[in-house]
Amino acid sequence: MKIRGLLQRLFQVPDKDRTWWQVITWWELRRIPYNLLVGGIGLLSLVLFLAIDALPPQLPTEELNWSPALSVILFGFGANFFYTGGWVAELLARRMWHERAREIGPQLFSIGLVFSLFLALLPSLLNFVGWVCRLAHH
Repeated sequence: MKIRGLLQRLFQVPDKDRTWWQVITWWELRRIPYNLLVGGIGLLSLVLFLAIDALPPQLPTEELNWSPALSVILFGFGANFFYTGGWVAELLARRMWHERAREIGPQLFSIGLVFSLFLALLPSLLNFVGWVCRLAHH
């Protein structure tokens, strides 16, 4: 029940009209849970990627040209850059559609969260496909 309550608060929008500053605050208060979720899945993906990479048959070392640390840093910056785009998009939508855009924040947040979680898992999924291909050709 506690997780359900946390999720409801995460997507809840006040009933009253909000100022531009309150819209930004709404988004920024959700940045920490967003980063924890996406970072946790990203860490899991990195561990899975490295575990799959260690499975035989392995690629020759001259073909490996990848920096896990740089990838994590770039992904973190990219995810937060696009996260900021969420509140920018909400402010633009509110400017164009006024009250009809009241619920767009939670919708953008949920779509962005799902997309970010997918992107965080993508390297390990692609590495798994690569490993299956290596097995098939070995």
